[in-house]
Amino acid sequence: MPVLGYDVCSAIAKRALAQDRKVTDLIVEDRLLSTEQLAALLQPDALTRPNIGRIPA
Repeated sequence: MPVLGYDVCSAIAKRALAQDRKVTDLIVEDRLLSTEQLAALLQPDALTRPNIGRIPA
């Protein structure tokens, strides 16, 4: 996810795998993004249009 960057995302993915948890839960738990921001970024429209790296207002 461009908003968080490769290093952060890979660390979260490793934690999620080790703890058998969802990546999205860890992102919210670590307060990297709010539930609303995460939901907006993971909408199919947001993933398929230009400027994917921006958090919707």
